[in-house]
Amino acid sequence: MPTLHITRGLPASGKSTWAREWVAGDPAHRAEVNRDHLRLMMHGGFVNAEMLITAARDGAVLALLQRGTSVVASDTCLPQRHARDLAKLALDFTPEERALFARGYASNLA
Repeated sequence: MPTLHITRGLPASGKSTWAREWVAGDPAHRAEVNRDHLRLMMHGGFVNAEMLITAARDGAVLALLQRGTSVVASDTCLPQRHARDLAKLALDFTPEERALFARGYASNLA
């Protein structure tokens, strides 16, 4: 069963390091999705196109989960609304799958 991990924390607190190490532990079944990486890939750097970046992130996360790949969203700065939106992606899954995705995040989403 794929899982969605959402990292949050202060800059330089180890979010990206943890995400890379977690993916390296099972790269055939895990992936990292990061807004900064998408921004660099899509626009060559820091361009104010956040709606496009969000659409790309959501599409990547959803496609990976649907294909059975676990995902870590390791954004540098993750406002509460982004964490909530990521968790809501799980609503396209069965109730059993949603329960697995939401476990551990429910208290942070209120």
